[in-house]
Amino acid sequence: MIVLDEFQDVSFIPQALGLFRNSFQSFKNIPIILMGSKKQLLSDIFAKPSAPFAEFGIDIEFGDISYEEYWKYIQERFSQNELKISLQVAILWQDLLFRNSEAINRLGAYLVEHFQKTEITEKTN
Repeated sequence: MIVLDEFQDVSFIPQALGLFRNSFQSFKNIPIILMGSKKQLLSDIFAKPSAPFAEFGIDIEFGDISYEEYWKYIQERFSQNELKISLQVAILWQDLLFRNSEAINRLGAYLVEHFQKTEITEKTN
């Protein structure tokens, strides 16, 4: 399996998309997953009829992780240092970080690194 994240950034390299498509088509029995978050660039690569990857594969879009599911994940990570966070604070936290999973995970890692046996509240700093 080949997995490439933020694939749309390849479009900044002249001729790279054509070279990738030719290479990918030669991999007959190897699954390829191309991911990215910049929808406009991905559209330019995949969606337009003249795009370098037009008609290549199938599109799958992942929606937001529910607040409750993300809260469960946060609680699991926090348990190693006996940190606690309420669902209400976790929702506020996710919204303040625009539900950006990378930002949420980085803040969570910071809290785990710097706090122990603490309830994370709106005022934790």
